[in-house]
Amino acid sequence: MQNILLMRHGKVSGAPALYGVTDVEVAKNVHLEIVSALVATQIDIHTICASPLKRCAKLARMVSQTMGIDTTYVDELAEMNFGAFDGVPFDSMSREDWMTVEPFWNDPMNHCFPNAEPLAQFRERVLAYWQRFLTELTEPNQTTLVVAHGGVIRLILAETLGLDWRNPKLYSTLDIGNASVTHLQLNAKFPEHIKVKTVGASLHSFKL
Repeated sequence: MQNILLMRHGKVSGAPALYGVTDVEVAKNVHLEIVSALVATQIDIHTICASPLKRCAKLARMVSQTMGIDTTYVDELAEMNFGAFDGVPFDSMSREDWMTVEPFWNDPMNHCFPNAEPLAQFRERVLAYWQRFLTELTEPNQTTLVVAHGGVIRLILAETLGLDWRNPKLYSTLDIGNASVTHLQLNAKFPEHIKVKTVGASLHSFKL
C-alpha cells in the first residue's frame, strides 16, 4: 500500500494574520522539534514533496537532510494568495478592513479579496497537481511526506471525501493544526480508491 502523509507546517513567527503567499518564517527550534517528533515515529519515508514557501520548504529540507531522502518543491502546493490582506496582522486592520474580510469567512467561494486568488482557481491549481501526483505513485509500499498548508490539505481532503469545497465550514471548522499529520492510504494500481486513515493527528501520537 501507498501511504501519503500530509503535514502542515509549524506555527509561524509572525503576528496572527492570513498568511498565504507571504513568505513568513517558522522559528528554527520549532522546525527542530517537528523533525525530532517525526524521526521518533520511526516511519520509513521514501520521498518528500513540499510547498516552496519557507515555512514548508525549510522544514522539508531539514527532514530531507536528517533522513537522507530527496525533496521536490512544488509551486502548486503553495497556500492561497489572499491579495490585499495577505500577511496583514489582524490587530492592524481597520473597521472597514473587517467589513471586507467578514464576507469572505462566511462565503469564500463568492467573496474574493482585492488582488487575491479566487478560491475556485486555488482549488484548480492544487487538484491539477494532486491528480498528477497520484498517477506518479508507482512504487509499492512507499511512504510520501507532503509538507504543505492548511488550505491545501483541506482541498485535498474535500476532493478525497467528496465534500463540497465551497462550504465555508471546511475552512473555519475543520481543524488542521500546525505540524499535524493527515494520513491517506491507497493501492497504486487503483489510485482513485483512497482511504482517509487519520485527519489532523499530532505527530507525538501518530502511528502508521
